[in-house]
Amino acid sequence: MLEKEIEESVWRYADKLGCMTIKLNGPMDRGKPDRIFFYKGRALVIEFKKPGGKPTELQQSWLKKFEANGFTTHVVDKIGDGKTRIDEFIARTEAANELAKLFDDL
Repeated sequence: MLEKEIEESVWRYADKLGCMTIKLNGPMDRGKPDRIFFYKGRALVIEFKKPGGKPTELQQSWLKKFEANGFTTHVVDKIGDGKTRIDEFIARTEAANELAKLFDDL
């Protein structure tokens, strides 16, 4: 399976669940993660790889920069793992937003 097939399948899954995505693939995006997924005020950063693939040093560096700024990042090399990461991201976002509502009501 190709990296682009994994990415497209996960992106379409996330889109059906209401996530907005940005694909980073321009000439100034060398080494940057493949996609950023947005859902209700939160973001998830994913680098896609073919099965068994690993990020380059430059890609690892970018992932660490995103993490240092509070973003969750993942390297995904299987469709099922990508869908699981999207499900977890949405669940965490929903839980955090519900908690925030409790404080808003105080």
